[in-house]
Amino acid sequence: MPLFARYFLGIIGVTLLITVVSFFVWKPQAPKPVDNKKLNTEAQDIAGVYFSEDGGASWKALTGSENIQPLVFVEKRGAMGGMYVGTAANGLWILKNGSNTLEQISDPKNNFELTSRIDAISQTLDGTKAYLAVFQKKFATVVGLSESESEVVYKAPLAGYGIFGVLVDQSDPAHINVAVGDGTFLESRDGGRTKYWTPLALTAQGIVKLFAHPEKIGKYWALGNKNRLYVTNTAGQSWEERPAIAIDGRSLSTINDLKYIPTRDTLFAATEYGLIESLDDGKTWRGFHTPAPPFSITAGAVVAHPNFEEVFWFSLGNQIFRTDDGGISWRAITLPTNRSISMLQVDTANPKKIYAGIRK
Repeated sequence: MPLFARYFLGIIGVTLLITVVSFFVWKPQAPKPVDNKKLNTEAQDIAGVYFSEDGGASWKALTGSENIQPLVFVEKRGAMGGMYVGTAANGLWILKNGSNTLEQISDPKNNFELTSRIDAISQTLDGTKAYLAVFQKKFATVVGLSESESEVVYKAPLAGYGIFGVLVDQSDPAHINVAVGDGTFLESRDGGRTKYWTPLALTAQGIVKLFAHPEKIGKYWALGNKNRLYVTNTAGQSWEERPAIAIDGRSLSTINDLKYIPTRDTLFAATEYGLIESLDDGKTWRGFHTPAPPFSITAGAVVAHPNFEEVFWFSLGNQIFRTDDGGISWRAITLPTNRSISMLQVDTANPKKIYAGIRK
């Protein structure tokens, strides 16, 4: 047999030997099964707002809220009703009365862009005009918005400082207050038309949340960026700084939500302790007995029934807990999302309808 033929047969023999050994020694690995259920859940977990129509017993995603992060819910006043939703990077949205679909609001004048951040919303008593705290292109502005037009009524002088509070005096629609992130509190007496704003006060901490008493004109609460609570009864002419928010002598560092509850005449806060309440306008705080032990998991949001003082809801992670007896007993439901709930809002006209904002 020629030499090249012997080489050729030898190569074939070695190849066959490797193939046989591989078949018996190295068993092929079966592909890992695909968890279609998990993939479907992850693909669907993009809604920024969920809603319930049965008081929180069941929840579903709000159409149109995909890939947005809500920062503020405000019920729209006026005959048409509905709800404004301000977002972290997708501008302003509206949920029209009777609809379960969120729609983005565009401004032809670009006073607020589709990618702007909306940190606060306030309205005139009749709902004909809304004032938005807008952050875009490194500057914060206050934009007045009506059906037919928009206009910038205030612009922060320095880049990087947000405006986290806007309040319209319900007895005088031309009287507007603005809280800037550096602690400056200002007012306009002509609706911002002349662009002249009077500085009223400068708090020791930058204000990150501002809200008003629903009935007492001129009474506001403000939360500082280091969790100090400020109270005014003079529409911001003077402020009283409260002691650090604390439980059993332990100061709390995380205040995720803070609300005044008219039916109880108290302040509620969602904190790292859990759910807490103040009966003396923020001077002292007490904890609630909830399903989670104190300091075990941070509460994300809290909201109360508009008519019944013993009924309220709060969130832990992606769960919402409801009590009908002032916290003696609780019912829980897990939302169809893996992300945490950062906001809760009850429809005051229909308290069975509740909205939950989801953190990205």
